[in-house]
Amino acid sequence: NFIIWILLLSVLYGVNAPFAFTPSDEGNSLKLLIAIYLIARASFLGAYLLQSIFMPFLWRQFIFQAVSTVITSALWIAAIFVPYPTKIALLILANGLEQPLSFFFASPLGDKLLSGGWKRSNNVDRYVERHEGFFIIILGEGVFRLIEGSPSGMGINSHTGTVLTALLLYYILHWIYFNGDQTKSFVHAVRRTWWKPFLWKL
Repeated sequence: NFIIWILLLSVLYGVNAPFAFTPSDEGNSLKLLIAIYLIARASFLGAYLLQSIFMPFLWRQFIFQAVSTVITSALWIAAIFVPYPTKIALLILANGLEQPLSFFFASPLGDKLLSGGWKRSNNVDRYVERHEGFFIIILGEGVFRLIEGSPSGMGINSHTGTVLTALLLYYILHWIYFNGDQTKSFVHAVRRTWWKPFLWKL
């Protein structure tokens, strides 16, 4: 239920994202995007709260997540009401704060300070397998959408270049995901140092 809820929010976010900075709608699309994003953040915070109830060693992590979410959410909300270019500055600052906080949360220091040395761990094999399956579906559907209904129109025109560029981007994503993480003795990124799984999940 939680996954489908986040997917619903993601679709709403995705279909409105191209109109985020459209001058004609007076910023309503950007306000909607920020609202959807904050609902998603609140949803994850609620999930952390439920986990903390059943696993008390996660309480400090929940408190850290709650405080950091409130601080960054204040910047997102403020961006709704202020004019340009202050709006852009607040959005950049909010993003700039969220990434280091997430990095700290995933680090060994974060584990030590926020959970007393305890750490939640994924079943690596199933985790990687599910990511691969989802990624293959996304690639396949993405390429199919470039052809279905002939979105570029008949012949070779200005839209054809956009479609071919999108196809190249899909190929680059495929290459990075399946071929860009190799060593002489293959070890998946999730099994390496603490920060490589964090980057891999991004």
